[in-house]
Amino acid sequence: MKILFLIIMLLLFMCMRVHGQRTCGSELNLAELKQSDPLRYQRIMDLENKKL
Repeated sequence: MKILFLIIMLLLFMCMRVHGQRTCGSELNLAELKQSDPLRYQRIMDLENKKL
């Protein structure tokens, strides 16, 4: 019974993580950002590459 409960909890946890990744609003359209705001784009790229 404990193993069944553990399996169900793990499946629920995995489903929540997948759903969270699918609906995340933090992804940027970098191609569009590069065209519209090159300075912000460069700042993001510097942060990604840790060139502060």
